[in-house]
Amino acid sequence: DFGVIFHSLVKDWKDLIKFFYQENAANTYQPSNYLPDDSTFLVVFYRPLIFVFYYIQSLFWGTNPYGYFLVSIFFHALNAVLFFNISLFFVSYIWAFLGAMFFSFHSSLGAWIGWVSAQQYNFELFFLFLLFIFFRWYLSSNKIHYYLLACGCFLLCLFTRESAIFLPLFIFVGVYLFEGSGSLKSSFYYSVGFIFVSSFYLLVRFLLFPFSVARGIDNPVLFIKKILHGIFYSAYI
Repeated sequence: DFGVIFHSLVKDWKDLIKFFYQENAANTYQPSNYLPDDSTFLVVFYRPLIFVFYYIQSLFWGTNPYGYFLVSIFFHALNAVLFFNISLFFVSYIWAFLGAMFFSFHSSLGAWIGWVSAQQYNFELFFLFLLFIFFRWYLSSNKIHYYLLACGCFLLCLFTRESAIFLPLFIFVGVYLFEGSGSLKSSFYYSVGFIFVSSFYLLVRFLLFPFSVARGIDNPVLFIKKILHGIFYSAYI
């Protein structure tokens, strides 16, 4: 936990960009005598946004663990409320309430709720739950701004923790199975925004941590140029 907080301490807001193009996040979770592996595309933990969240907290709490614990509790409670609202899309109030209570007070919480490094799970789940709610509102209203908000939450989710990278595939298959055969067009229509977000994340990850370590980037200007070149070149193809 100290390694995560110490890594998040920067002198200026301008230095926050360094979280997006420097280092493998996995190295901050290890002991001081840990010898890290080469930071390649398949090995690296590219989670820059979580360090931004730690930095914001450090402005209030410094190295006091109790403040971080309160933030973890707050977001866990917030996630329980979001889980309750998502459950209402499928079940009655009583079952949604019971599910939210089970989620809120599950026995496994004692093993990680006070772990500062585990805040990434709370933040990731927060963005994922918001994504589901906005996407559900889009399906019921067909208003494009809800879809854009869902895609925005997906972007924040990936840059916090990459576990949801295959979500576009689940949406594609889910729409196809729900609408029956011949719905490939609808499947692509509903998942194209999420596919674009996943592709953007993977592109940034590859430019920073390619399969060959020698091709890594440690210059922010070059980093941005590489991203823009990759986007426009892909669109041209």
